[in-house]
Amino acid sequence: NNFPYLVDEGQQLSKKFGATKAPEVFVPHNNQDGFYLRYKGGIDDNPQAEAYVKQRYLASALDNILGGRTLATAERRATGCLIKKF
Repeated sequence: NNFPYLVDEGQQLSKKFGATKAPEVFVPHNNQDGFYLRYKGGIDDNPQAEAYVKQRYLASALDNILGGRTLATAERRATGCLIKKF
């Protein structure tokens, strides 16, 4: 599959977004005033075992954003390894 991704050389964008863990997702949304952050945080409620996932945070956020709905929660705690700052 081909999909866009970002290489954050120098950690400039991760610092602006306040990234602290890997993986941690950020969903920017473009409107007339520019980009703003709609969702930040974890992908789901069980990063260890997909079979035990009960809540898919990122999928739910994307569904709501694409459907023009507001998000019940715009931020969820990310679980993962701490990002080493350079």
